Amino acid sequence: MGKRNKHNSKHHVIPRSRGGDSSLENITELNVRDHRDYHALFVNKTPDEIVEHLVKNYWNGDWSHVDKAYRRNNGTR
Repeated sequence: MGKRNKHNSKHHVIPRSRGGDSSLENITELNVRDHRDYHALFVNKTPDEIVEHLVKNYWNGDWSHVDKAYRRNNGTR
């Protein structure tokens, strides 16, 4: 993972709330904004649930979830 800086945060691939641990294999480093945006879109879904979510909600062309998350994160509700 390398040296952390104040603009990065640890992200659990499998969320701890969903049974994930803090092993090196389950942690990646994201910059703070990407981490916030990730959780705005996917909350605490597992990678398998994210794939299912993307196929169900976006494969059909419905991008309203992305628009809502973008507006929420950029203060333009």
